[in-house]
Amino acid sequence: MLGTAVHLLYLAGDYPALQRLRPIPAFEFTEALAAGIFVALGLAAAGRVPELNAAVGAEVGCALVLLLGKFFEQALLVREPPETS
Repeated sequence: MLGTAVHLLYLAGDYPALQRLRPIPAFEFTEALAAGIFVALGLAAAGRVPELNAAVGAEVGCALVLLLGKFFEQALLVREPPETS
């Protein structure tokens, strides 16, 4: 839910503000880190359900932000009007 809240800026019509607020490299790093933590917790010990839930939540949230970000980039590339000569 928090990941999609950032993208409400796009719906408000301010895509440049969305690009400034959403640093893609930071979300990519956090997604990879959360996936690594999930694997480490899964291998280390059983019974750590709250920690596993937190790692999965962070990974899925970051992945959603990245997915929506790439979708918006592609949608805006496709919708750009052709240049006139």
